Amino acid sequence: MPENYFLPFCHTLTDNWRQKGIYFGSDAPIDESILSTRGLKWNTAAGDRNTRVSLQLFKNAGNTFIRFNVDGINCKYLIKKKDKNVFDIFINQPVISENAFVFKFDNTSLDTGKYSFEITASTFKANSTLKDEAGNIISQTSGSDFYVMAGNYLFHITPKYSFKFFIFYLGFFIILLAFQFYFILTAAKAVNSIIFSLSSVRILINCIIFLATPLFLTAYYLGANRIWYLVLILFLNASYFTPKTILHNLNLKAQAKWVLYVLCAIIIAATVLIKPFTVNENLFGRIPVLHVQKFLLLMLVLVTQRRLFHKIKYGNWYRIIIVLAYSFLLSILTSDIGSVLYAGLALLIVELIRKTLSIKKAVIGAGLFVATVVIAYNISPGSVCKYKGYRLLAPYTNPASDKLIEAEERDRETYAALTLNLKSLFYENTPRFNEVSIPANMRTTIHTDYAMMGGYTLGGFNFLLLFVLVLFYLVKELFLLLFFTIRKIRVNKTVTYSLPNSSEAELLRIFLAFSIVQFCYPLFSNLLLLPVTGQSLPGLSISNIEIIFLILLLVPVGSIFSNAKYYSNATPSNYLYGDAVKSLNFGMFLLALLFIIGITIKAVALYRTDNIIQWTKQVSDKGITPETNIPIAANKQGLISYAKTIIGDEKIYNVSAEKNQF
Repeated sequence: MPENYFLPFCHTLTDNWRQKGIYFGSDAPIDESILSTRGLKWNTAAGDRNTRVSLQLFKNAGNTFIRFNVDGINCKYLIKKKDKNVFDIFINQPVISENAFVFKFDNTSLDTGKYSFEITASTFKANSTLKDEAGNIISQTSGSDFYVMAGNYLFHITPKYSFKFFIFYLGFFIILLAFQFYFILTAAKAVNSIIFSLSSVRILINCIIFLATPLFLTAYYLGANRIWYLVLILFLNASYFTPKTILHNLNLKAQAKWVLYVLCAIIIAATVLIKPFTVNENLFGRIPVLHVQKFLLLMLVLVTQRRLFHKIKYGNWYRIIIVLAYSFLLSILTSDIGSVLYAGLALLIVELIRKTLSIKKAVIGAGLFVATVVIAYNISPGSVCKYKGYRLLAPYTNPASDKLIEAEERDRETYAALTLNLKSLFYENTPRFNEVSIPANMRTTIHTDYAMMGGYTLGGFNFLLLFVLVLFYLVKELFLLLFFTIRKIRVNKTVTYSLPNSSEAELLRIFLAFSIVQFCYPLFSNLLLLPVTGQSLPGLSISNIEIIFLILLLVPVGSIFSNAKYYSNATPSNYLYGDAVKSLNFGMFLLALLFIIGITIKAVALYRTDNIIQWTKQVSDKGITPETNIPIAANKQGLISYAKTIIGDEKIYNVSAEKNQF
């Protein structure tokens, strides 16, 4: 890439995921077909992927138009239904208008003039009238999806959601409700607590999907094609009918040695190959590294339980150390620190339930870790805040703190926006669904990494209360299933469930613990109670990949727990189901108590936070300002050095609640 910050580089705008994007130099010829089919985007001296300039040719009614994302072009503007919406259009002339809605275009056309655009819309159709400066009608158009040409500019009027989409979504909703009622009936007829929990998990996941409706509609409207998300949800529910005998004959202990050798080869190969194929914490740019790491760790657990540490004292702890070390290595290679955090919490949950680790020791260990970070932060803030280390402290530190001078500006901006948005939600009236404006820099994450925050913003406290209750009961059922993988439990007077004796139990308990963390952690991190990671919340996040991995979770869980070979005659010494429920209730009480305490502390902190958060930006050379010391045009290297110094330089950087509310 060129080092000259003032020399833009071009890249194709739309690329199929199987295609490699095309780069163009400053003097490279570009064929018209490229502009028509794929378009171009290029960098600017400042900005990110959301603010880059793009250009594409678009043909309509025999005319060719340029579509690009500057000067208000290629943007969407909402039209109020059943109201007369009037837009004034000024082309290459001063604005003189009392209208609140004005389009002004300069230097993008040879045309000059003023037009008035009147639109009246119903649910799926609209009527439009275009007038010239004198009030004469130029054209009248009506329909559900049409174009209107004003001067040399083309306007596209389309319903927010088409009639075809409405019919499709209505059908999806009806089918999903049918599945939900079926699972409720299945739970009511459950012959034991395990079958009841399996049905309850599916019911509660569907409840989360219902709560994601506003997020889905928002993501769909913002341009992200999420129809496959709906199709995969139906597949998720239909996966309940997958034959339960798929894994019934599986015996991991009977596998040949060559299988273990293959697993070892995969683990080693993944360590070498995962870094070059990971983009933005996604393998091949598509699959979240968290899920890749999850399955690699399961392979490592299987290999170590078969061949290593079987008869060594404290062998289980050596295995845990190796698993965590491997997880940490993968996280370093992929720049996804959140994955090792998830892995550590999952292993912690398993050991707490197995009672090989006491709550007291876990609390002491967590306290020592927090104390270490706090001491390091106070002694040398820069060593903690560089790169992604800031995420450890951001929820508990004011983004305007002078100690964060080493933190990246984008991180401080993100946390400031999240903090002020939470403050607005806690202490102000939440906006109505149709009045929520999603900032450009959040449009790719509001329905994925920050789905809980997005749902809270769209639905207010009603959403938060319902979501927390649904998540509480879902996690409770997952914990109960996790209990069944760790201890023999007498489910009734005559039957004992004895999965823990099998090799499958070791893998299943890690899988379930990972899933519990993946459901819980985003809630705490989106509310800035725990360090924020870039992980999606299954079901709530509008992510196709998350639904696929939910299928990969629920199918084997349903198959293994329904296997008759794990059911045996009850004996008086077996652990009672009622005892498991008591332990579970105590654990859920602690979790709920921690959540309430955390919310209370956060509410107080937000109340004390100013409505404007501002800080002094870091500048490489404070002796250089944009007004002075500008090199002459012939000094190419001097211009490059100057650009690197002052690009993005502002004396004060501020984020206000008024500008950053979702």
